[in-house]
Amino acid sequence: MRGFKARVGAEQVQQLFSLLDSFNALRNWSIFYPYRPKKKVRDDPRAWWKYAYTCITKKPEAWKNTIKILQSREVYVALRCKVLE
Repeated sequence: MRGFKARVGAEQVQQLFSLLDSFNALRNWSIFYPYRPKKKVRDDPRAWWKYAYTCITKKPEAWKNTIKILQSREVYVALRCKVLE
Protein backbone atom coordinates (compact mmCIF):
# COMPACT_ATOMS: atom_id res chain seq x y z
CA MET A 1 0.00 0.00 0.00
CA ARG A 2 1.61 3.22 -1.12
CA GLY A 3 -0.37 6.00 0.42
CA PHE A 4 -3.74 7.07 1.56
CA LYS A 5 -5.42 10.39 1.00
CA ALA A 6 -8.68 11.54 2.47
CA ARG A 7 -10.60 14.77 2.50
CA VAL A 8 -12.34 15.74 5.69
CA GLY A 9 -15.03 18.39 5.59
CA ALA A 10 -15.87 20.95 8.27
CA GLU A 11 -19.03 19.05 9.22
CA GLN A 12 -17.04 15.87 9.79
CA VAL A 13 -14.57 17.74 11.98
CA GLN A 14 -17.47 19.17 13.98
CA GLN A 15 -18.92 15.68 14.41
CA LEU A 16 -15.54 14.38 15.57
CA PHE A 17 -15.29 17.14 18.19
CA SER A 18 -18.83 16.41 19.29
CA LEU A 19 -18.00 12.72 19.65
CA LEU A 20 -14.86 13.47 21.66
CA ASP A 21 -16.84 15.82 23.88
CA SER A 22 -19.39 13.05 24.48
CA PHE A 23 -16.64 10.58 25.42
CA ASN A 24 -15.16 13.08 27.88
CA ALA A 25 -18.58 13.72 29.41
CA LEU A 26 -19.16 9.97 29.78
CA ARG A 27 -15.79 9.51 31.44
CA ASN A 28 -16.48 12.33 33.89
CA TRP A 29 -19.98 11.01 34.58
CA SER A 30 -18.58 7.57 35.39
CA ILE A 31 -16.21 9.10 37.96
CA PHE A 32 -18.94 10.80 39.97
CA TYR A 33 -21.88 8.43 39.40
CA PRO A 34 -21.12 5.99 42.26
CA TYR A 35 -21.54 8.84 44.76
CA ARG A 36 -24.83 10.08 43.33
CA PRO A 37 -27.96 9.60 45.49
CA LYS A 38 -30.74 7.40 44.15
CA LYS A 39 -33.57 9.72 45.23
CA LYS A 40 -34.54 13.07 43.72
CA VAL A 41 -33.23 16.29 45.26
CA ARG A 42 -36.69 17.19 46.58
CA ASP A 43 -37.10 13.80 48.23
CA ASP A 44 -33.72 13.72 49.94
CA PRO A 45 -31.84 17.05 49.89
CA ARG A 46 -29.57 15.93 52.73
CA ALA A 47 -28.24 13.03 50.60
CA TRP A 48 -27.48 15.47 47.79
CA TRP A 49 -25.59 17.80 50.13
CA LYS A 50 -23.66 14.78 51.38
CA TYR A 51 -22.96 13.82 47.75
CA ALA A 52 -21.58 17.29 47.01
CA TYR A 53 -19.46 17.21 50.16
CA THR A 54 -18.16 13.73 49.36
CA CYS A 55 -17.22 14.67 45.80
CA ILE A 56 -15.17 17.58 47.08
CA THR A 57 -13.59 16.20 50.24
CA LYS A 58 -13.31 12.44 49.83
CA LYS A 59 -12.07 12.45 46.26
CA PRO A 60 -9.03 14.68 46.01
CA GLU A 61 -8.63 13.73 42.35
CA ALA A 62 -12.05 15.29 41.74
CA TRP A 63 -10.43 18.72 41.70
CA LYS A 64 -7.80 17.45 39.27
CA ASN A 65 -10.60 16.13 37.08
CA THR A 66 -12.46 19.43 37.30
CA ILE A 67 -9.35 21.34 36.27
CA LYS A 68 -8.72 18.84 33.47
CA ILE A 69 -12.31 19.25 32.25
CA LEU A 70 -12.00 23.03 32.21
CA GLN A 71 -8.65 22.91 30.41
CA SER A 72 -9.90 20.47 27.79
CA ARG A 73 -12.96 22.66 27.31
CA GLU A 74 -10.73 25.66 26.58
CA VAL A 75 -8.80 23.69 23.98
CA TYR A 76 -12.03 22.38 22.49
CA VAL A 77 -13.55 25.85 22.19
CA ALA A 78 -10.39 27.25 20.58
CA LEU A 79 -10.29 24.42 18.03
CA ARG A 80 -14.00 24.75 17.36
CA CYS A 81 -13.59 28.48 16.68
CA LYS A 82 -10.80 27.75 14.19
CA VAL A 83 -13.01 25.24 12.37
CA LEU A 84 -15.92 27.66 12.17
CA GLU A 85 -13.82 30.52 10.75
